[in-house]
Amino acid sequence: MIYLEASALWAMYYGEPGGDNVIWLLNNYECYTSEWSILELSRAVSKRYNQGEITKREADALNIFILADIEKLTRENKLKLTKVTWNLIKKAYHLIFPLNLYASDALHLSTALHYKTKIMFVDDFHFTRLKDKIKKPKILSITENKKNIQKILSK
Repeated sequence: MIYLEASALWAMYYGEPGGDNVIWLLNNYECYTSEWSILELSRAVSKRYNQGEITKREADALNIFILADIEKLTRENKLKLTKVTWNLIKKAYHLIFPLNLYASDALHLSTALHYKTKIMFVDDFHFTRLKDKIKKPKILSITENKKNIQKILSK
């Protein structure tokens, strides 16, 4: 199982480095993300608007597009959304202090751990700094070379 943390999905929607890898993963592998990612993506749009990177009209259009695209990806079984449950929240709670994580990052990690994810793709320093602390799931930057991703996934 491949887990796409919200920052990896954002790379695809905002045209950032690694976005092409997300599209490739969605088209070729079983990918999951938390329902929480939808809220994080909306916050990312809001942040870009508040920083003056995009207009209100562009922000509204991007929010509508993201929501419609996620619904399409789930209908096509390219992306599966996992529920935010009390059990996952409790697991996340116990990850925050020892790993110095933000609550949303702890929720993503607890979800990936719960579903026995092989690889968790991120575009977030808070996760990439954990590579040596967490062995499973393997945490990879979404900007990783595609050949390296294929090699790791084939194991």
